[in-house]
Amino acid sequence: MSPGLPSGVDRGDRDLTDPPVPSVTHVPSLLNRKDRARTEAAVEKWMGIVGLDAGLRERYPDELSGGQAQRVGIARALAASPEILLMDEPFGAVDELTRGQLQTEIARIHRETGITVLFVTHDVSEALRLGTRVLVVDAGRVQQYDAPDELLAHPATDFVARLVARERHAWGTRQNHPTHASETSPTGQTSAGARLLGGLS
Repeated sequence: MSPGLPSGVDRGDRDLTDPPVPSVTHVPSLLNRKDRARTEAAVEKWMGIVGLDAGLRERYPDELSGGQAQRVGIARALAASPEILLMDEPFGAVDELTRGQLQTEIARIHRETGITVLFVTHDVSEALRLGTRVLVVDAGRVQQYDAPDELLAHPATDFVARLVARERHAWGTRQNHPTHASETSPTGQTSAGARLLGGLS
């Protein structure tokens, strides 16, 4: 992959760790294999950025936790120096605690690197937490594209209003913007046909 092109991470990036962690991390950066010092420095840099301990350098897939494997996948994508990082439901295979930690890591990486992140998810709260702008798609049709606060304050369609009901209720309480109890939804997950793209740019 050439620097500047989009790079991606999905929930299956544990499969990318067949070699030891350092081998995977520097593959897409197209480094000069003869320059061992440069390669080692790059591996150390990207492992540090995604929060991987140096002690994991020589581990294989079955020796990594789900969260560690996802961090390797993120490091691998970032090593390509992309202008856009595409993350397609990357945290679907990890537990809730790890998911929250990885969400925090992605926000931090975005702040520190300035890279644009396109984050695809079915989880409403995740999209609203991570996105600076959120695109709501249902059955292939765009329902709304707005900043999270605007999407919560002014849902463009009934579908969006139902989708963000729970988050809107919590947001309305904080903003002294009351909502009807009937709008409250039981979970933060969208229907199977809905997709949310949270963009960090």
